[in-house]
Amino acid sequence: MPWGLTSAEAGAGLSALGLPGLLAFAPALLSKLGLFGDPQAELMKKLRELLSAANVGRTTQGYYQQAIGSPAFSQGQQNIAAGANVAAGDIARNLAARGIGTTGLGAILPGLQSSLVGQQQAGLRTAAYRTAQQQAQDAIQQQIALLLGQGPGQTRQLAGVGLESLLPFLQEWLKARNPAFAGVGASTP
Repeated sequence: MPWGLTSAEAGAGLSALGLPGLLAFAPALLSKLGLFGDPQAELMKKLRELLSAANVGRTTQGYYQQAIGSPAFSQGQQNIAAGANVAAGDIARNLAARGIGTTGLGAILPGLQSSLVGQQQAGLRTAAYRTAQQQAQDAIQQQIALLLGQGPGQTRQLAGVGLESLLPFLQEWLKARNPAFAGVGASTP
């Protein structure tokens, strides 16, 4: 054996020193040889997938379906229906007491009432969708933060802002990692 080592000593030295070092540098060495994927390219691919319209839509839709299937949403619908029934009864009694229950204003109000219920139902669904959008943005931001190696404290700081405010940070990070991105996003609206 070279350097006066027995084969057992040489094997122990390789496993104690060389193998962990080799494993630590293996991805970099293999990527240079074209045998292992480029970590930057893979990160960019994951970021594009996370920020894609399809992923944002899918994530939002998942949270929306949870919201409209929740007991709170059902309770909101029941409250709208109960309020409409109470209002209908009050209106009918008041109009009948005045003797105009079936003419003029009395004939129009029931139709307006159903329109009001529909508007309130739409408002409830809109609120559920907006909440789902915010939850989706928060979830995507957390996934991005994990990919970029940020801790939970930094994720919480980013959670209060929209994806729009994350973009400049992401662009700067990409420019620092890959000079080819230096011109990307320079003229965003």
